[in-house]
Amino acid sequence: MNNIKLNGPFELCEKEINSVIPAGIIGNYLLGYCQTPDDLFNVLYVGHANDLNSKLKEHLGNFSEFKYASVDSLLQAYMNDCMLYHMFTEESFIINERHPIAPFDSKWTCPFCGKNGQH
Repeated sequence: MNNIKLNGPFELCEKEINSVIPAGIIGNYLLGYCQTPDDLFNVLYVGHANDLNSKLKEHLGNFSEFKYASVDSLLQAYMNDCMLYHMFTEESFIINERHPIAPFDSKWTCPFCGKNGQH
């Protein structure tokens, strides 16, 4: 986690997403909330996307805030997602229903549990 530099939190609304994340950016995101502006970010969902701007818009209305990190490749985003998923399933109550999913045509597996999310 130490090498993932997350930006935010930002309000999860179309205007804010468009102002901080250009279309086509690959990366990771956390969805959740802060009780107060000085409070810690409470993570409820973790994810990755090959287009963060579009993916975050799919979550509009379901969460109030987001944090994000841009990365250089979808592989890096998937590996970060696995790490965040395992970290937050142990430390908090995230609502992800399943393990992060690797692209169908890849043979990528989670370095923590060996799953790829496709089964």
